Amino acid sequence: MAKTEKVPVLISVDQEHLPRMKQIVERCRAAGLDVDQALDQIGAITGSVDPGKIGDLSKVAGVASVERSGEYDIGPPDSELG
Repeated sequence: MAKTEKVPVLISVDQEHLPRMKQIVERCRAAGLDVDQALDQIGAITGSVDPGKIGDLSKVAGVASVERSGEYDIGPPDSELG
C-alpha cells in the first residue's frame, strides 16, 4: 500500500483562544500535525498533515480554520500572461 504524502497546512487560531496557544499546538500534534512553526503573536500554526486528517484538525477546540498552503510561481517579471 502506498504511503500518503503529507500536505502543508496553515491553521488559524480564533482570537479568544490565543492565550492557550501552546495547548492548541499540542492538540494539533495529537491530531496528526507535524508542526513547523507556531506564531503566537498572530495566532497561526504551520505544518504538514496527512490529507485525511485535515478534518480532525478542524475539530480541535480553538482552531478557526485549516487551509492547505502551498508555493506559487508567478513566473519572471517579463513573461507573458497566459
